[in-house]
Amino acid sequence: MNNMEKVKAAYIKKYPHLQRVEKNNKAFFDAAFRLIPPSGITPLELDQAMKVRL
Repeated sequence: MNNMEKVKAAYIKKYPHLQRVEKNNKAFFDAAFRLIPPSGITPLELDQAMKVRL
């Protein structure tokens, strides 16, 4: 599991409504960026996962 998959899985576990935009990376990370990170995910990991999508 790469960093982006790990971050997505953690956010979807804590915020199930993000499952609707899971396949759209831009929408997913735009929404995730505004939420409190789940435990085990640092802001740096979120940033790195967001950069992978570009």
